[in-house]
Amino acid sequence: MEWIKEKSLNIIVSFLNILLVILTLRACLDIDGTNYFFIIILFLIGLSIYWVYDEKVKSLEKKLILTMGLLCFILLLTIVFKLFITSFVVNGITRNMNLINANMRAGRSSDFSLIENLLTIIIPTATPIIMWMLKRGLADILVLVNIIIMTLYWYLGYYEEINKVMYLFVFVSMVTYGINHFGVYIKKLKRKEIKNNIISSRVLASVITLAVVTSIVISVIPKSASGRFSKIITDKVVENIADNGGNLGNPDKYGYSLAKSGYADTSKILGGPISIDDREALKLEYKGSNKSPIYLKGSVKDKYTGSAWVPDYKQIEKADSMDQSYNNSFVGTNVETMTIHPDYVTTTTLFAPYYPFFVKLKYNSDNATYVDKANEAFYAQRPIKTEYTINFYSRSDYDTFLDQAPTKPEAIQTVALFNNGDLSNYLQLPDTITQRTVDLVSQIVKGASSNAEKTYKIKEYLTNNYQYSLDVSSVPDGRDFVDYFLFEEKKGYCVYFATAMTVMCRIAGIPARYVEGFKATTDKPYNNMYKVTNEDAHAWSEVYLGGQQIQGDHVARTVVFTKVDTAPSAYQYRHKKTVDNDSVASAVSGGDIKSSSSNSSKTSIKDKEQDNKLASEDKAYYYKYIKIILPIAIVLIYFLVRIVAFNLRKQKVYKYSSLIPLYEYSLSRLRKIKITKDLSETDLEFAENISDEKLSVMLKELIDNIYREFYGEEKNLNYNRSDLVNYIESILKDNQGNIKYVIRKYVLF
Repeated sequence: MEWIKEKSLNIIVSFLNILLVILTLRACLDIDGTNYFFIIILFLIGLSIYWVYDEKVKSLEKKLILTMGLLCFILLLTIVFKLFITSFVVNGITRNMNLINANMRAGRSSDFSLIENLLTIIIPTATPIIMWMLKRGLADILVLVNIIIMTLYWYLGYYEEINKVMYLFVFVSMVTYGINHFGVYIKKLKRKEIKNNIISSRVLASVITLAVVTSIVISVIPKSASGRFSKIITDKVVENIADNGGNLGNPDKYGYSLAKSGYADTSKILGGPISIDDREALKLEYKGSNKSPIYLKGSVKDKYTGSAWVPDYKQIEKADSMDQSYNNSFVGTNVETMTIHPDYVTTTTLFAPYYPFFVKLKYNSDNATYVDKANEAFYAQRPIKTEYTINFYSRSDYDTFLDQAPTKPEAIQTVALFNNGDLSNYLQLPDTITQRTVDLVSQIVKGASSNAEKTYKIKEYLTNNYQYSLDVSSVPDGRDFVDYFLFEEKKGYCVYFATAMTVMCRIAGIPARYVEGFKATTDKPYNNMYKVTNEDAHAWSEVYLGGQQIQGDHVARTVVFTKVDTAPSAYQYRHKKTVDNDSVASAVSGGDIKSSSSNSSKTSIKDKEQDNKLASEDKAYYYKYIKIILPIAIVLIYFLVRIVAFNLRKQKVYKYSSLIPLYEYSLSRLRKIKITKDLSETDLEFAENISDEKLSVMLKELIDNIYREFYGEEKNLNYNRSDLVNYIESILKDNQGNIKYVIRKYVLF
């Protein structure tokens, strides 16, 4: 027990560092649950090993013999239990890590049990090493290791994951650094046989308090700003460390997801509160005639679980262009070119506008490209670091097709899509769909004569009856996301509208799929390019409107998926840009459907209502300014506290009956201008050696009174304290100058 008491601080610091690493890996590897009891048991095993080495085996020779004995014992166990050890390592570690990687690529989380075997080796091994480093005063290495781990994951694109554990990282690092250096300082005093009057509890309380306050500040300050060399560092890290093993089924871990832009990861959970900043994601070089928002497709997801979207169906081939039959469908169509500069988004996705047919990477001749012909999407084998060019067909008639009610759906010109898959992939619905959602869709599409008309009615219903908002609540557990949006939340951002649009179309028998990417506007020019930020991240739907195959050049082809967007992007919403599909707030009562005519008669009233609601909901946008103001307020509070604390300390010097606190205060202030008492000097010798004659006389008088007080036990001695304090302050001010004097007095410790 005495050993544990002596090593208690080191034990706590060791456990905190191990816990930090585990929680960081848990966040970045998307691990569900944490078995803290299991972690504690492994930590105690490692601590027991260190106790044997530190307490029971003192000599170096015995430690070497014990180590060799342990290694021989482990080797013997490996030989005797070869099958078990092989299974433990191969199945329990290697295969489990491969399974975790596969789950990450598929957008699924992994259970904590998959890393238990790995932790069984790491924790008992790391604990003695960390304890040894703390004993030797080498714990700064722990801080450096933690910084390296956090930095690597940050530059690999795990921004959201690292942000979640940033407060813990700051807290653990500051506590480790403070306790380590406090221990080193105490050991120096012992070696020099200097009497130690430091109250350890006060020092530790200060370290912990500072760590807590700093971690709170770190958790709220903005982190979206990029440094001068951020892009260079990111490229190097991704090039040398990121997963380069791309294959036909791999674009999803490093493929684009709205989670990279501040939204929740829709492969895990839909909706809920979000925090979107205006950090640059990429730049768009485009000199075409289209000045309307440009949709850049990032990922297509087709499986709806009731609470998430999962990419399930793909037709990926190694290629840099679409199939020739696809290109034949665009004969006579204008060809345009667009160049993407992926500055701050790390992904294997090659963002492309609609109807792309060829992609070319720049400076990446060894980075293979893949095409998903089912989803009209391009991917690279490894995360993209340099710009790339997309050739695409310009077909504005498809972009605006559903902006107005279709008059003759059967006569609409269509374009081919290379899709050999079963359209049932785009009609899938989970058991979570509620009957009232089905009934509502039936009411909306009643009387429609075609899928195009049904689609338009669903789109019109959503835009007329639900409000765009970034201020939403979390979806209750077990609730179907679409049902909760339609009947209870009744407001939301693009994920809400796109999910509802896709699912409602499927209920109506229309094949549909969910898409994530960017809705880039052309009102943010940047050196002959357009800046695309996280605010432009967006979700929308695609619907399949072809009732039959179209004959052309004697070849039967299936029709294209048509883009349907029912909400503005966060940028359009925040900056109040006028778009055709702006949401208009309106209550849904008892599932009744309001007609277009009744809505149009109240357009002006609803516009005014919407403006008022948009103004009130801009608080979500201004939250980022609060993040800037809060640290400033904390700094000002710190200054105020320092000023008050200094003055209170000075007042206490006046109120003490003893003169000793006045002498200690005088020494601490004089140290600011390097007037210090040498250890070999007596107090009177120190006072006599001061060059300032007046100060020397005042201090000698003070010391004389202290001797009378301490040795003669005299009380309430008469001494003018304020004269000494004021004179010392005047010396400091003359020596340092006014500005430096104030800073050192109230700001610095």
